[in-house]
Amino acid sequence: MQDENILEALLNENKLKLENVAGFKFDKFDNYVYLAVEPKPPYISIKEDTQKNIFYVGPFRDRFFLLDALDSFQQFFGEPTFELIINSYLQVNQQNLKELETKLNENMENLDFIEAEKIKRFKKHIEKFYELIKFFLITKELNMKLQTCDIKSGMIEKMGNKKFSIPKIEYRKNELMAFNKDEFWERWIIFKHFQNEKTNDEIYERNKTKMVKYFKEFYEI
Repeated sequence: MQDENILEALLNENKLKLENVAGFKFDKFDNYVYLAVEPKPPYISIKEDTQKNIFYVGPFRDRFFLLDALDSFQQFFGEPTFELIINSYLQVNQQNLKELETKLNENMENLDFIEAEKIKRFKKHIEKFYELIKFFLITKELNMKLQTCDIKSGMIEKMGNKKFSIPKIEYRKNELMAFNKDEFWERWIIFKHFQNEKTNDEIYERNKTKMVKYFKEFYEI
């Protein structure tokens, strides 16, 4: 389904909410998970919530995709270190993607199709993971006024003269890249629809800097 149609479906869903009509449920979010990062081995783990004072990323809809993505990083780039996770997992590392592309081409030229398929699988997982990383860094700062609605902090705030009650959540510094599970689909649809906005690059760079600064301040890396 095209992004325009998905956004229209989301607007219709919110219209039903305004009319107190039960709308379509995009997904169950109870099983969504977070990636937790802390400065001691094994450095990364999967958590059900964000209650502890460690750095969280997510939510991820699919625990198994997250495990596959983490395995792809480890298989191709080696055992993760704390610095590697910050520089190659929690931000889009173009050098990593270039290395994957180079290795894929080398295996194709050498007719090593089995290894090429393995690299292609790693590349697919890492590219999808990076798309989600960009999403987590950008979504909470998406703000715009459209003809159909107003978007504030990545969520639909207003349709016509009707306002939605968006919970005012005070996210902690360690939740820079995290938000509530039940917000995933609305945030994701809005992000995908507006992912080519020029301001997104500025938001991404600003929050990537905040993320790195957080780890430097709290863990003296």
